[in-house]
Amino acid sequence: MPKITPMAEKKVSAGAFEIWYKAEQLVAQGQDIIRLEIGEPDVPTPNHIVEAAEKAIRAGRTGYVSSAGTPGLRKAIADYLTRTRNVTANADNVVIAPGVKGALYAAVMTTVPAGGEILVPDPGYPMYQSIMAYADGTAIPYPLQAENRFQPDPAAIESLITPKTAAILINSPGNPTGTLIEPQVMEQIAAIAVKHDLWVLSDEVYAQIYFGDQFPVSPVAYPGMAQRTIVLDGCSKAYNMTGWRVGFGLYPDALVEPVIQLAVHTHSCLPPFVMDAAEEAFNGPQDCVAEMRTLYKERAAVVCDKLATVPQISAIRPDGAFYVMVDVSGIAGKDDRKAAEIVLNGGVALLPGSGMGKQSEGMFRISLTQPAEVINEAVDRMIKALTD
Repeated sequence: MPKITPMAEKKVSAGAFEIWYKAEQLVAQGQDIIRLEIGEPDVPTPNHIVEAAEKAIRAGRTGYVSSAGTPGLRKAIADYLTRTRNVTANADNVVIAPGVKGALYAAVMTTVPAGGEILVPDPGYPMYQSIMAYADGTAIPYPLQAENRFQPDPAAIESLITPKTAAILINSPGNPTGTLIEPQVMEQIAAIAVKHDLWVLSDEVYAQIYFGDQFPVSPVAYPGMAQRTIVLDGCSKAYNMTGWRVGFGLYPDALVEPVIQLAVHTHSCLPPFVMDAAEEAFNGPQDCVAEMRTLYKERAAVVCDKLATVPQISAIRPDGAFYVMVDVSGIAGKDDRKAAEIVLNGGVALLPGSGMGKQSEGMFRISLTQPAEVINEAVDRMIKALTD
């Protein structure tokens, strides 16, 4: 047999998909499973976005286009970022990617050298560590403590910086925590990046899903940050477009051409009719986003209010995104994977916290991606499975 490369031997976590596969098997066997393990919105893509794609297809928008993205979409995104990030964004700095993962991979490949390190949140999205592994780098976790509502500790972040550190990755609102980084904390992280001359990779894919009055702050707006921050965002979460695979990065001047060249030699371009639909998402009516914000906030309240009355199980009320972290260590100890199996056999698929990092061992992540009455039933099943 021919040899495989070291890349093919890399072992990286499949994250939520491990539970997803098990749940799929049980559903195929006819079992009633409430699916709350994947960040997949249950509401379809808004009609005006779908209609824009249909119109584009019928107009023949099905060929190759620029690897950077269509001019219309790049401008629409630059306008959106200017409106929401307290920064003047230039369309020339926007590069479209196949999902936020694609934009993040391009960011890592152009900022972190082989053998380099990037500081990532713990708990955090498992793909951060996976992408670093494939890029021949190392992800160094910085702790987010539940007792501090998962706010980053700037001092803890700075203590992990070494000569190999190339970047700090932040995620606000966070997956799995739902935490918004507070402005004073973000300002300190920005100051650390400037002090140590580091890149900041800011995953803001949940930015439009926030439960307070203010849009989440972005590090790109702080002094000295415009040319060291990469803003990563997309259409999947706010516009219910997960399968459309539209992500993007706002890259500093020095990275734009390298990122475009990476796109040229990997995926070539996104389909133009998909980008036309994304352009409509940003330029068209935004009431669909406001409705989803309200829906997720109400669903989070269902979980948190119900568990507030249950001894030994607690929920950390989120600031945004569409997840709730539930601490079951009072019943299950730190073995959340075994507890997740018990709950799965009780009819609910949840993500074990240990799949997101050491700091979330003994916890579950509940995705708020079912109607409130279904989520209420899921919480009842979870409680019964863990306490019977």
